[in-house]
Parts: sequence; C-alpha cells; structure tokens
Amino acid sequence: MSEAEKLATVVGRQAKKIRMDAGWTLEDIARWARRRGLKWSTARVVEFENGKIPLTLGTLLIVCEALSGTKTLIDTRTVKLSDLIPESGVVQLNADFSTDAALVKGILAGQDVQLYGTAEVDELLEEQTRALSMVNAAMDLAPKNSNKLMMRIEHQHGLAEKRLAKSLGLSSVELVACEASLWGQSMSAERAQRADEDATPQKLGRITRELKAEIQDYLKSKRGALSGDD
Repeated sequence: MSEAEKLATVVGRQAKKIRMDAGWTLEDIARWARRRGLKWSTARVVEFENGKIPLTLGTLLIVCEALSGTKTLIDTRTVKLSDLIPESGVVQLNADFSTDAALVKGILAGQDVQLYGTAEVDELLEEQTRALSMVNAAMDLAPKNSNKLMMRIEHQHGLAEKRLAKSLGLSSVELVACEASLWGQSMSAERAQRADEDATPQKLGRITRELKAEIQDYLKSKRGALSGDD
C-alpha cells in the first residue's frame, strides 16, 4: 500500500465514523456529492471510505459539506477538514516521513505548520524526561526559593563553567544549584572576586581547583544528607 493509499484509508475510515455517528446513509452522501459535481453512487462512497479514491482538496471539501448535513438544513453539524483526521495514530505523508495524527489534525484546524516525525516525537519526550530529572536533582541541591538567583547565575555561565560541570559529572542546572548555594554567583564571578586584578594564570588555576573542591564537598554533604547518612 502506497503512502497516498494509507492516508486515504485513514481519512476514509474517519469519514465513515462521522457519517455513521450522524446517522447519514451512503445514499445521503452520494446524493450530495452528485449535487457538487462528483459522479458518486453508494458504491463510490464505500470506495472512498475504504481509501480507494485518491484524495483531492475538492473531494475533501465536498465530503465535509455532505457530512455536515447541509442538505437538510435541520439537525446540522459542522465537519471541518481536521475532523477527517483521527485523534491518535500515525499519518504517513510520504515514503520516508510519517507524523502523529494529532499534529496533522491541529495543522488542519489552523495551527502553525510544524511537523515532527514519529522518531522526533520520541526524542523530544526523552529529552523532556531527562530535563525534568535534571531539574528535580538540582532542586535537591539548590537553596529554597532561588529560581531568580539561579536564572541570573545561569546567564553568567561561560566556557569555564561548561568545563567544570563536565569534570564534575554534573548537568548545567545542577552546577547552577551548587553555585547558588555556595556563593550566590557563578564560579567565574566567585573566582574573580577572590583573585587579585593582576593574578597570574597559576593563581587563577589554584583558585579554580579550590572552588571545585568546595563544590565536591558540598555535593558529598548534601547527597549524604539526602540518603540519610550521618
């Protein structure tokens, strides 16, 4: 089955569900389609619902109108293009790209066209899970009500903090939490405060190692307290 046929099948099944929920017969849809220029019989409607008819914008608009019940002027319902896409599942857009049905449904309802492949969605969810885990871990290290302070420190971060976090095996947000608790500023800012204006690279290196050791001691004491160690 081609990608076009897969999409036609998804739309056809959804159209059939809408038709049956509304109580329209195959002949109701066929009659309205003929009024709009489609040479449809009840058999042709069945073919559409089984995904056997190529999708065109014109056909989709006519089907939506027919399913809306505009032929009777009573007991009407509005069926939009987005209603022809199910709430969940996967929509195959071409041979190499498929996306979440809910995303396509939202785009047809007027949302910005921002496509994510199914693999991308999984990656985003994994990233969100990792980020949440990092934030939760950082909150155990940070002082209470320190969100604004941590945001300010994060803006102070540079290459030195990136290297420090890597050497400590910490995420960026965990390092920020430690800096907020220990100094109320970034490691670079604290180092500059402790050093003389004409401090040599050797002295700056020594201060950096001292600051790193302070973080390691803090982590040891904090994690020991969290685990219940004396």
